[in-house]
Amino acid sequence: MVKVSAIIPTYNREKLVVKAVASALAQDYSDLEVIVIDDGSTDNTKEALKQFEGRIKYVYQPNSGLSSARIRGFNESNGDYLAFLDSDDMWLANKTTKQVAALDNDPGLAFVFSETYVIDKEDRTVKTWERAGREGLRDLFDICYVWIVTVMIRRSSYEAVNGFDPDLHSCQDYDLFLRLMNRYPYSFMEETLAKYRKHDTNMSLNWELRLKDNILILKKDELRKEFKKCFPWYKRLIRQSKLYYREAQYCFENKSYFKTANYYFKSVLYWPLIGNLFWPEETKKMKFSLPYRFLKPYVMVIISLVRGSING
Repeated sequence: MVKVSAIIPTYNREKLVVKAVASALAQDYSDLEVIVIDDGSTDNTKEALKQFEGRIKYVYQPNSGLSSARIRGFNESNGDYLAFLDSDDMWLANKTTKQVAALDNDPGLAFVFSETYVIDKEDRTVKTWERAGREGLRDLFDICYVWIVTVMIRRSSYEAVNGFDPDLHSCQDYDLFLRLMNRYPYSFMEETLAKYRKHDTNMSLNWELRLKDNILILKKDELRKEFKKCFPWYKRLIRQSKLYYREAQYCFENKSYFKTANYYFKSVLYWPLIGNLFWPEETKKMKFSLPYRFLKPYVMVIISLVRGSING
């Protein structure tokens, strides 16, 4: 039995996964196993990882998706504590030591998480992500402010909430954090312990998939009952409205105009005042932006339908 299991799912990232694995092996904590789940890669991932032979556990499986790969990693693991590292991200050398100490010092904690650097494809730091005052389940319900690259989870807590949902193709971590935070204490560490890579192939950029899974999470029986206890009905409507609003913004940027109109329409259907909760870039120069923000989603329905018709 080891103390910590580092679980790294990967798919066709032969260059980036090497950096991820190297960062896990470079931890200044020795009681650590590194498990790589190759989710059906068709590139040279297996060959690239041979340099770590004897230092990692490499498991290949047919392509089944991120949730399946993370679950397989858990099933292959032995650690009391679990840390999930996506194959395009990296850890700072002291992450494991710091977080093991935090969990050891407070046996009641289910998980800990921290700040992270955001880096680009060239490993250059773009910014530092901070919690920005967000706290607790209520804020997590509105937006996921916990990044999995920064997390360490107690195995017993993970098992108690049944771990990742295999039916979700994205947002599995968000779903897990909702269930954990609803039942157990957690701790935020105000220090930077990881590097999250932002690039063109991030799964987080697949907004339509994220929208679909976020809606599924809202409708899950086990969480819906808790949401009804914790959040008024209008909070749940606002959450769904925000999801459609953000998807509409993404579709407009990508010139999918009929989808834009559809999602803006659904957004105001769930919460007619949704525009007032968003501050578009152009409103920064407006002294009184409330009427503009209120009307924007309604106007965008019309604009998007017109543009869609013109563009065929």
